[in-house]
Amino acid sequence: METVGVYAFWCRTNGKCIYVGKARERPIRERLREHWNRSHNESLRLWLEAFGEILDVCYISVERGKIDALERRLIRMWNPEANVQYNTR
Repeated sequence: METVGVYAFWCRTNGKCIYVGKARERPIRERLREHWNRSHNESLRLWLEAFGEILDVCYISVERGKIDALERRLIRMWNPEANVQYNTR
């Protein structure tokens, strides 16, 4: 997984998307490791601490120039709880 792109955390029990993020400068694997070790996003960090064993991660490799647009589109479509800066609730 030495690729860049967009990734999402999904709750296995209810099928909801929890967080959508991007790995533009570093590989997705490294970016995900950062979330598990010290996420800058408090809401996501709490989800990982409490429910990490029931979260799945999916990702898609995307050209660097298309990452931001895809991330925004997926956040609008799935309205993930931990994307607080985009939260429309």
